[in-house]
Amino acid sequence: MKKLLFTLALIITSIGLAVAQPFIYDVSGYVTNSNGGAVANQAINYSYSASGITLTGVVYTNSNGYYAVGDSIMDTIAVFNLSTNCSGTVQSQSVVLSSMFTSGTANFTGCGGGSSCTVTTSQAPNGSGGYSIAATSTGTGPFIYAWSNGSTASSISVQPTSTTTYCVTVTDALGCSSNSCQTITVASSGCYAAFTYSVSG
Repeated sequence: MKKLLFTLALIITSIGLAVAQPFIYDVSGYVTNSNGGAVANQAINYSYSASGITLTGVVYTNSNGYYAVGDSIMDTIAVFNLSTNCSGTVQSQSVVLSSMFTSGTANFTGCGGGSSCTVTTSQAPNGSGGYSIAATSTGTGPFIYAWSNGSTASSISVQPTSTTTYCVTVTDALGCSSNSCQTITVASSGCYAAFTYSVSG
């Protein structure tokens, strides 16, 4: 009888431990601007209830606009409330999770209002018989440069043997893009002339 009672006690204890096992709940997502670009360092406010207690906090998006929040909760159902201030307008979402579905997604779009950006190019003789073409950008850095000759620097040095147009597309940290071009005209005598035109985003 004592052995049977001891066995039953172990079973009951095991069941109790299994029932008391916490669940790992998490919600993640991305924050993007009106251009579809990632919004970095965006504050995401969150709250959730666990065992009758409401917990609050804030997380920030990384350079890719990604965030994640989660916790170990004893309850079989968890409701995460998330909100963020997108260009003066607060966006809110609620994600209901359960022991069957412990992960959820909440994306926020149109945050940051998009980026206003421009790029202009200028040229000057480089002292080696060619030209240096530099791009000057406005917007939210860091900037990504993509020149028509394959360069990714903010400036290039060129020495064309025939009339050539060099264009650059600059994308800022919020996904805004603008482009500008420089045409280097090579006369039959070997003289150079430069022309500029730009398109801003």
